[in-house]
Amino acid sequence: MDPELQAKLLAELKYEIDMLYVTTEIVLSPKYKEYPLDSILFEVCLLHFRVVWDFFYASGEDTDFTVRDVLADDQLKTHRPKQPKRLRGIRDYVDVMLAHLSQDRIDADLKNRVPQREDFALIREHTETLFKGFVAALTAGQKAAFKNTLPHKFTDFQTLEP
Repeated sequence: MDPELQAKLLAELKYEIDMLYVTTEIVLSPKYKEYPLDSILFEVCLLHFRVVWDFFYASGEDTDFTVRDVLADDQLKTHRPKQPKRLRGIRDYVDVMLAHLSQDRIDADLKNRVPQREDFALIREHTETLFKGFVAALTAGQKAAFKNTLPHKFTDFQTLEP
């Protein structure tokens, strides 16, 4: 991949990780439990989870930026943690319940699999693990490019830094 394109996409990835990490913090916080804000934050968090999850674990479309555009297979074996089964289930839930208007949305069993507080804590913890492993495998140039271009949006929140 062209290094300039990769640098731009790494900045986009850092934004997505920051959004996911910050929204998990917000969802877990008791001060945002007011309807409809709580539902909006819940869904935004899960959509950013899907973007980050797909970067690290999905093969993607031809135009999708994935971890394989940055790391070699041997690096993935060393630096990418295994997918927790519960998070794979949440990824599937997001696909059906948020990303597509499918007939499966009305399935009562699927509706009962809605992510809970402990799931958001697991997402946050797994995001930290993914981040640390990913950063450890980056070159110095890649680390320099792995910067959120909108850091002012996150000044009141904790983010993950390389």
